[in-house]
Amino acid sequence: MSNIFDFKLLKELVKKEWYAEHADAKPFFAMPFSLGFVYNLYPDSYDTIITYFQGQEMDWMTLVEDQYRLYHQVVAKELAKPGHWQEKIAKWQNKEQEFIKLYNDLILKDLTKLTDNELFEDVKTYSQMVDKSRQSSAIIDAFMFAAEPELKQMIIDFGQNKGIDVNEAFDILTRQADPSFFNLVDDDIIKVIQELNKENLEFNEKNIIANKTLLEFVNEHLRKYFWFKTPSFSESGKDYQLADFVNEGQRIVAEGLDKIIERNKIYLANRKITADYIKKHGFTAEILAVANLSVMFIKWMDLRKENTLRCSHLNSRYLQEISRRQNIPVKLLAYLCWPELPDLFSGKIKQVDLENRASGCLLIFKGDKFYFSTAKEDIDLVKNNIIRHKPRAQENSEIKGTVACQGVAKGKVTIIRSLEALNKMREGDILVSPMTRPEHIAAIRKAAAIVTDDGGITCHAAIVARELNIPCIIGTRIATHVLKDGDIVEVDANQGIVKIIK
Repeated sequence: MSNIFDFKLLKELVKKEWYAEHADAKPFFAMPFSLGFVYNLYPDSYDTIITYFQGQEMDWMTLVEDQYRLYHQVVAKELAKPGHWQEKIAKWQNKEQEFIKLYNDLILKDLTKLTDNELFEDVKTYSQMVDKSRQSSAIIDAFMFAAEPELKQMIIDFGQNKGIDVNEAFDILTRQADPSFFNLVDDDIIKVIQELNKENLEFNEKNIIANKTLLEFVNEHLRKYFWFKTPSFSESGKDYQLADFVNEGQRIVAEGLDKIIERNKIYLANRKITADYIKKHGFTAEILAVANLSVMFIKWMDLRKENTLRCSHLNSRYLQEISRRQNIPVKLLAYLCWPELPDLFSGKIKQVDLENRASGCLLIFKGDKFYFSTAKEDIDLVKNNIIRHKPRAQENSEIKGTVACQGVAKGKVTIIRSLEALNKMREGDILVSPMTRPEHIAAIRKAAAIVTDDGGITCHAAIVARELNIPCIIGTRIATHVLKDGDIVEVDANQGIVKIIK
């Protein structure tokens, strides 16, 4: 089992300025992605990460001083050697092929035939590969935190007396320039729809199965994106199957095939718009460096999300098998960290220990160590000094944030704080969430606008909103605390303001 974190040190740590994010997650799913932040991260590591888990939800806390320190190191390396991070991303992608190969091998295994030790070794192998992946890609998080305010201030300073609108400049300079995996999945489905259209056949499962060539194409697609229907950090993962492919295709047909094709190519138009805008205004080298890094890191974030979903998919499969052997519910096993599996099998960790964690626990990462605490004094210290320490709402009933995608929309608020809340979403609602993840996509497609507490220019909400051209304001810090279900609001994503109408 892990050690208990020094309470005296914790008392000193909570006095610092922290940034708290909220998401659906449990320790077993967060662990492989966390150590890379605090140990051997390039170019430098975070000092400490604190996470608080209760039920299905997690608060993720990082030091603001870490974020800015690492951001400046990222920019300095790019200014000293233009193309530095492009090389790093290329190396990361090459290394990622090893993990993809391992994933493809593991999903074919019959886990019931493995010994306990073989099961543990598999989890250890893929978890450590993901950890190493984060030892470079976790730098995205620090960059995305600081890039928005830093870049905006640089644009303001540069644009004085030049008539440059800071929100417009920020939007254009940081637009997505590459397809996301959502685009690529849609592109494959569109190819099948078009082939069936040539034969005047309806897009459905029966007609796909009847066409040998199409069926082979679809099966290859399903193998490639087997992880596509897996939530990021929870045990409710499922395999991507033909029925899911058909459902996605029927959604495309209903929305309009030509509309989706045009929308999926928006990144091509973005490239030209951004290039023309830069040429027109002649921005400084530092502005261009931060803007270019933002665009590169948006793509890197998308690639890293694939890594996350593959790992979460494996975690779901292996936890199901461990649950069968130990007769402990998966929802409780998810309160383990993978290095604790031998202690679970030997009886050192019991179900009651996991039940205690599920009722509320801290998981702290520092150096190459992780620490659990279920002590009330530790939890209260973090809750009262970090999680509950939120900025106050503006007295004029306005909430301010960062523009991720311009536009204006009015509608009824639906608060999405967990996966269970996704069913509340109705067409034309304003989706308000701590942050969004790929598993929120069905709800996002119904939204008239998106508003989040957390996130920066490379966050999921920002990327998807631009793909779908949905007005989006991110990083409000307080939206889910001020707004409630049913509120009528106006989202002015040209100015970054959410106005409460009633």
